[in-house]
Amino acid sequence: MAQVTLTITEEDFAHLHHTSMQWAGYKWEEQADRFFPLPDFTWKHAYWAENYSDVLLMQAFLGALGHEFQLISDESEAFNGWVILTNYLASYIQEEAK
Repeated sequence: MAQVTLTITEEDFAHLHHTSMQWAGYKWEEQADRFFPLPDFTWKHAYWAENYSDVLLMQAFLGALGHEFQLISDESEAFNGWVILTNYLASYIQEEAK
């Protein structure tokens, strides 16, 4: 296995996902059948990525910051891709919410 060292900024992280939203408390349990494996619905935030290379970079970023996460797939027609669930909230999302 090869080891690659990269520097990933939060700005880079922003370009790795196409959709982000709050997770816990937003009734995702009602759509549980679209996700595999069954997600933990207590995570605070979700980030959707189209391809696995973006997922690998997002996981590395979150891991380097010490944030735990769960990787699931979204099998819906609207998103059909990967979802990273975590309690990490990017600062650019915090700014948009103001």
